[in-house]
Order: sequence, then structure tokens, then C-alpha cells
Amino acid sequence: EPVLAEQVETLTAAVVVLQRELGLRMAALETQASGPTDLRGDAVRAGLGGGQSSRLRQLGLFAAEHSLVREAWAGGSITCDQVAALRSACGQLPTPELRSTMLEQVLPYLPELDAKRSRRLIDFTVDQLDPGDPDMEEQSDHAARYLAWSRAPDGGLVLDGYLPAAEADAFTRALDALVEDLRVAGDGLSPSQRRVDALSALVAIAGDKGLPTGGGLPAVMTLTVS
Repeated sequence: EPVLAEQVETLTAAVVVLQRELGLRMAALETQASGPTDLRGDAVRAGLGGGQSSRLRQLGLFAAEHSLVREAWAGGSITCDQVAALRSACGQLPTPELRSTMLEQVLPYLPELDAKRSRRLIDFTVDQLDPGDPDMEEQSDHAARYLAWSRAPDGGLVLDGYLPAAEADAFTRALDALVEDLRVAGDGLSPSQRRVDALSALVAIAGDKGLPTGGGLPAVMTLTVS
């Protein structure tokens, strides 16, 4: 058991390094290539999920634009999740000067923080630098919603997405309620497996109510007369 535990720890660290190096090298190749490149397609054909390869490419390109991030990431002092949080925060700041200031302020602290605490620090710094309009922030959060998936080699589905706060609360409440309804003592399922089963149950419930057969929304005409 101790030997296996040590091997798992070593391999986990290796995965982190490989993710970082893949993202940085995909970005370097794309920026230096003399012609079109299909790095995402190559990664998917090699067995990497489409969402994963796209995410690493985006992080690599972001790091290529910001030398401070690239140096910290290449040196192993920050993680993929922290780079993703920095990329998201830069997208919220309106000027290059504010982005540079934010990166300079938070990067020295990130090596000592986990992903959750890093995001709190980054969000706090963004709010201090650019308080913004609360209504606009809510609209921006809603506009950032997305859902994507890719097929695994065995036919399975790899999901990736983002839900705004309001939808996220409703989604997690419904999923947590189904998790409890489906719980069976001694079944040996992990929390993530329970959530997958609950999500499948939600789909089944929607199917029982009758899924749409296509054709889009019905046409609606509004006539206003004086």
C-alpha cells in the first residue's frame, strides 16, 4: 500500500506537469506555425477529451500573452486552475493596465493558496480595481453560460460547462435532492457517481414528460393598435 500510494502521488504530479507543458507547447506551436494547425483535433484523436484539449489551448494562449503568468506556470508555482481563474479575471477588466496590475498584485500569493482561496483573492482584487455596475456584472455572468461535450473513444460523454449563479443554485438543489432520493445504504458509490446517477434521473424525468421533437419555438405575432 505505501508503495502504491507513493506511485499515485508521483503520477499525479506528472499529470500536472504534462498538462502544463501541453498547454504551453500547443500555444507556442500555434503562434509560430506558418500555416493552419489542428492541435485540438490531434489531441482528441490521441484520446484527450475535446473540452480538455480546448481548455489547455486557451490557457496556453493566455499565458503566452502575459509573461508573468507564463513564467509562473512554466516554473510550476501556479496550477492550471489558477491560470484559468486569472484568465477569467482578465476578461472582466476593461483595460490592459488593469489586467497587468491585477496580475502583479495576486501572482506572488498564489503559490501558497489552493484553487478556492486563489479565486477568492482574484475576485476580490478585480472588485477593488474595477467595481463595475452590479446589473452589468449579472448580465455578463448570464452571458458566460455554456454547455459543451465531446465523445470519449468508448462512446461515453465528457461534459464541460458553466451555469450562472441563479441557475447553478436551482441545478444543485435539484441534483442534491435526487441524490438523496436515490441513495441506497451500502451501495459503495462515490459522491461523483451519485451525482451522475442523479443527472441521468433528471434526464429520464424530462423524457417522461415528453421531450420536444424539433421544429423550434412556435411563431408569435404581436399587434399593437391605437
